[in-house]
Amino acid sequence: MEEKIYLSWDRCIKNGLSKSISKPKIKLPSIEFQSLYQKHKQLISIFKDCIRKIKYSITGQYAFMLIDAQGILLEVDSSKQIQQQFKKYHIKPGMSFAEESCGTNAISMAMELQTAVYMKPEQHYCNFLKQWYCYATALHIGSEIIGYLDVSTVGQVMQKELMAITELLPYEIVYEFHRKTKGHRDSSDKEAVKLTSRQLEILQLMAEGHNEKEIAQALYISIRTVKFHKANMYKILGVERSEEAIVKALQKKLISVE
Repeated sequence: MEEKIYLSWDRCIKNGLSKSISKPKIKLPSIEFQSLYQKHKQLISIFKDCIRKIKYSITGQYAFMLIDAQGILLEVDSSKQIQQQFKKYHIKPGMSFAEESCGTNAISMAMELQTAVYMKPEQHYCNFLKQWYCYATALHIGSEIIGYLDVSTVGQVMQKELMAITELLPYEIVYEFHRKTKGHRDSSDKEAVKLTSRQLEILQLMAEGHNEKEIAQALYISIRTVKFHKANMYKILGVERSEEAIVKALQKKLISVE
């Protein structure tokens, strides 16, 4: 990862991008952005609904950003402290997080590497992002990337509760989008949504006969977190009970039982 970041820095230098820029270099004209917004209206609506459900349980600073497949910011929801940072640096819908616009950042790296990326302040290229802790990941429907999710904090490391939400939120958004659009998609996409590594660990322990208390102790998490993961697993797998989840996971060879 470090090598990839340094290569990105080199590209920024070769392209003449100054570290001292005070705002993103690329922003869509209003008419173009409105057209893009309408194109992604359903995804944006799902993003807003998902954030609305969880943001009141977060005690620290946070910023949730939805970005399209080309790096354009579509929608953002953040705490009041971070809103001031956004205003100062002109971070708002329509601006681009592509490397040529903002230098090396979590979203541009996620776009390049096609994998989840966590970046610390010092890893960003441009100075106006040097206080940011950012996690960015692609939103996949099968082999198609429908956008990116970025979760960020400013001036403080992400708290455990935000990290847990960061792990689950992309799957929640993709699940809801897939559910609402599956009638317009090929049936081969039905298997598109995958479980997180933590969800698979919980499923494996469930299959081995462990209860929620035992699972929480084994994974050093709270029982509440176990319940939260299970609820999301049920949605992703399209089941209502633990037994159904285990059977379906076994059928798909997501877990195994000796």
